[in-house]
Amino acid sequence: DNIVANTAGGFNLKDQVFITKYPCGTAIMQLPFWLVAHILSPDKDGFSFFYRTAINIAAAFYLCAGLMLSYLAFRKFLTTFRAIMVCAFMLFATNLFYYGIFETGMSHIYSFAIISALYYMIICKWNEHSGFTIRDYVILGLLLGMIFLIRHINLIFIIPFLGIGTKSFHELKFRFCHYFFSKRSIIFYSTLLLVILPKFAYTYYLHVHQLSSSYKGESFNYLFQPKILEVLFAPKNGAILFSPFLLICLYFLFKLYRTNQWTFWIITGCFSMITYTYASWWSYELGCGLGHRGFVEFYPFLFLPIALFYQSKSFPVILFVLFLICAVYTTKNAYSYDGCFYGIQDWDWNEHLRFIRSPIK
Repeated sequence: DNIVANTAGGFNLKDQVFITKYPCGTAIMQLPFWLVAHILSPDKDGFSFFYRTAINIAAAFYLCAGLMLSYLAFRKFLTTFRAIMVCAFMLFATNLFYYGIFETGMSHIYSFAIISALYYMIICKWNEHSGFTIRDYVILGLLLGMIFLIRHINLIFIIPFLGIGTKSFHELKFRFCHYFFSKRSIIFYSTLLLVILPKFAYTYYLHVHQLSSSYKGESFNYLFQPKILEVLFAPKNGAILFSPFLLICLYFLFKLYRTNQWTFWIITGCFSMITYTYASWWSYELGCGLGHRGFVEFYPFLFLPIALFYQSKSFPVILFVLFLICAVYTTKNAYSYDGCFYGIQDWDWNEHLRFIRSPIK
């Protein structure tokens, strides 16, 4: 009962069986830090100071790991300074900072770290024009498996991103056949299966006890009336409203069409798919949060067009000015936010203005 109360319904107890609809990947990522806390804490209750601090440290660690991997990927075609700046854009001009420092129990910062590792792998292969080794298939299986375990839907979103860097349909087809349908692909599938085994084990465990952990009563209510404008611009968690630097990312994405059409279409298609999927969900704003959290883990890919555009150019002063404005805006909001949007409806601009003017807490 204590666990049920302390997790605000995230876990439920029925017939002495714990039930949760949430995937186990976040817990696996947090496990090393939790174990240290468990050793150090005098209160072995899972919720005392040491445990809470361990989760905060875990999130900060994976935030730094994701940023470092993103930097190493950008460094493949940018100078050191430009690669650092793109990562700074990503951290301070979006809600990435908020989900890495404040909402440390949510899955997004852990997904960000794993997806950044996959991003680094894709960029390395693109840059080196090299084929996949046995080690690469193992790593791909580990990464895609963890992406699935942390947030199931992200596995669907991430697959098209594997085509980044291709320049024709033939090249795209060759790459995906190489990844998933070659003789060595059995190594990938075996690794993937081993990684996602905990999910199947838990599902079987619930099945044996005739229980279900599904999202009962939650579905895609807005498939034919997707709340796209709400997801992107509404005061209630609008992605672009709370991270306006994303408009600059989209601007450079459209400029990418002239030089790399396939990468343009892949990023555009994935961004559209993520937007439509969440806009169709019954809780399209995904509950309480500072800006829509469904895009956070994909920022390395969304910031790629800026990096590609400035491979051989210096950043203009105006870009730094816009970055500073957005960074002040998003950072101030992160320190002012008290956990939820209290407007009477999605487009309550009065409530949004009240929040913008509210003091730092």
